[in-house]
Amino acid sequence: TLSSLDQNAYDIPVSRVNLDGESLIIEIASASARFTGTLSEDGSEVVGNWIQGQINYPLILKRLEGEPDLSRPQEPIKPYPYLEEAAIIENAADDVQLSGTITLPEGDGPHPAVVLISGSGPQDRDESIMGHRPFYVIADRLTRAGIAVLRYDDRGTAKSTGKFGTATTEDFARDASAAVDFLKQHPRINASQIGLAGHSEGGLIAPMVCGLRDDVAFVALLAATGVDGLTII
Repeated sequence: TLSSLDQNAYDIPVSRVNLDGESLIIEIASASARFTGTLSEDGSEVVGNWIQGQINYPLILKRLEGEPDLSRPQEPIKPYPYLEEAAIIENAADDVQLSGTITLPEGDGPHPAVVLISGSGPQDRDESIMGHRPFYVIADRLTRAGIAVLRYDDRGTAKSTGKFGTATTEDFARDASAAVDFLKQHPRINASQIGLAGHSEGGLIAPMVCGLRDDVAFVALLAATGVDGLTII
């Protein structure tokens, strides 16, 4: 089998392995991929090429004693110098319950706060992708700086209810608006200092939330859309 640790893809079946002397061929039919290479004299590595569709690039396979260390040094390590609480966000209009996490700076506050809004595709509260958790890192940095952060699983994703596949950007805007309502009711949050930070499609959703309500204190756009959706696609 083949596993791509960076892509969280594990146990992909290998359809054929052929070793003829020092020549090695590995085929993965499900990925339309093939590796061809030459075995070193001590058998510790194979130098060759990975071929997948129109892609053809050098690849060296090496024998290791165990899996490599894929720890991300930027990720926070417990104990945190702030509080972390579970959050349940009710979007009553759409009958959706969003599961999330709120991180609160030390002290009673009231604290300014920000809602993190994820990009396209079903995202968990950390916006996990290829072993990285950018929203987890951002939430830690902002909370250490004195700003409370609310992040949540997209509807129909991870621990949140609802259906993701049939949801529109307007639906996601109502979810984000419900997250603002959640913060406004929290006793340690300054209701007049609640903002939004949207990434990618979240950068489209955040201004839409401002169209739904007039109490958003600020908006930060992270790699937001700058052209129409058809051009992006």
